[in-house]
Amino acid sequence: MQWCFDNSQIAGRRTTTMPSATGLYIPMIAASGTFGVMGVMAASSERQFSGDEIASLDTCASLLASALERINIADAAEQSKVEAESEKLRAMLLSSVSHDLRTPLASITGASSTIMSDIDQLPRETILDLSRSINKEAERLSRIVTNLLEVTRLESGTVQLNNQPYFMEELIGSALARLESTLSKHLVVPKSDEGLPLIMADGVLIEQVLINLLENAARYTPAGSTITISAVRKGTTVLVSVVDNGPGIPTGSEEKIFDKFYSVGQNEAQKGTGLGLAICAGIIKAHAGEIWVENRPHGGAAFYFTVPAADNMAQSLKEAGHG
Repeated sequence: MQWCFDNSQIAGRRTTTMPSATGLYIPMIAASGTFGVMGVMAASSERQFSGDEIASLDTCASLLASALERINIADAAEQSKVEAESEKLRAMLLSSVSHDLRTPLASITGASSTIMSDIDQLPRETILDLSRSINKEAERLSRIVTNLLEVTRLESGTVQLNNQPYFMEELIGSALARLESTLSKHLVVPKSDEGLPLIMADGVLIEQVLINLLENAARYTPAGSTITISAVRKGTTVLVSVVDNGPGIPTGSEEKIFDKFYSVGQNEAQKGTGLGLAICAGIIKAHAGEIWVENRPHGGAAFYFTVPAADNMAQSLKEAGHG
């Protein structure tokens, strides 16, 4: 059989090579080479293969070789595609993250250098302003790193929900407090239904969703615009919306906007890593909820997500395959 493979020739019973063998061995040859050997055993020691039978078996071996060749080509193409996508993701990650990291790092370096070199001459108020700037940019860096870690956890499937009962108003209030500086140039209007039911959720992750959506609204709307965040009961879920009166999102981006590294920023100040909304989608999916975006008829974007109410959470998770 090895000789048959190495030499790409038929061998064995009723051939000129090893004619006393009990089997007939036919190489499976395709355009790109020999893929194996097909062995056929005679039913008895007296049974001989006719010329027509050998020709038919040779044709069968060729067909098998062609099929294996196509599988090989498909596998190679898929591997090349995976490698190309991985390289593309690496390049996009480096490009996006390096941009987002450089800006706050430059601000922190500049402010701290000024304080260190001129601390004896600087007025107290200037030092406080520079210190506030350092703190603000450090928090921005922290959010970038948190997003990177979160998207890694979501993709690896290692996210374990620490579900506890929460009032959505409580999580909204916490998110607004953490973004006080970021939202300072916008009019933020929080709303919620009276008697809103509890949700059973991982409060840290849902707060991260709220922070990402609010930060996204602040990034893509001009100073002075209004951002409304509301929570209402909708059937067996709590529906949360983050609505702004900015320019909205480009038509056709409604689905892609939740993809990793996708950004619709029109200038350097707006461009981000493109991870925030992808993380939101992953977290809401883990909670058996839904997330989507719509352009408002009179301008602006409206992001929505749902989280099952506490009394419906267990069933929703079970149906989504999380329980």
